[in-house]
Amino acid sequence: MKWPPNTLFIVRHVASITSLPARFFFKWHNLAGNIRGGIYMLIATLFFSIMIALIKIAGQRLNVTEILLVRQLTTISIAAPVIISNFPVSLHTAHPRLQLLRVIVAFFAMILGCSAFIYLPFAEVTVIMFSKTFFVSILAVILLGEIVCVHRWGAIIVGFFGVLIIAWPDTTNILSIYTLMAIASSACVAAVIIILRVLSQADKPVTIMTYQALGVGLLMVVPAMYY
Repeated sequence: MKWPPNTLFIVRHVASITSLPARFFFKWHNLAGNIRGGIYMLIATLFFSIMIALIKIAGQRLNVTEILLVRQLTTISIAAPVIISNFPVSLHTAHPRLQLLRVIVAFFAMILGCSAFIYLPFAEVTVIMFSKTFFVSILAVILLGEIVCVHRWGAIIVGFFGVLIIAWPDTTNILSIYTLMAIASSACVAAVIIILRVLSQADKPVTIMTYQALGVGLLMVVPAMYY
């Protein structure tokens, strides 16, 4: 049987296409862990920004708890196949109290942060939320025993004062309740990050996701029903 003249070209082209994912995953897994983590954080920040923009738009007509309940229900529906396929492993945790604490802190982080984003200028709240770096460093030293060098402490402190200048530009004015909410949300987000650091050492990602989706969703039901 005689093959058409362009057969070899087609075979090589198909082989090159099918090998692209393999080459990509090979290079990806060979990257240093901190580089991969940084890329994940950049992608997460992009989607987080889109989500917050949509929450700000919806917040002009709906209460923040209603918005967040819909968000949690959507998260549960997306995660349901993974949760069900891994059941009951998806509910097995080595730190049940820490999971509960994370759910409660995440609940307040969402309520306070999203309220601030709805009622304050987007850019102002975004800058204020940078203060979570300050809180993360403090909690990492206190709870995880990590060592932070003097130079990094200096940069963190200067950055935190910069956040305060933006949050309180006029010394004759007091901080608004929503500015305080943004700062409090930053502290809660920092606590969630520290808790996740501990949980990720013992629990699977599907377990962490399951408790967050179900736990925060249940806490959001009562205030959402009220509104």
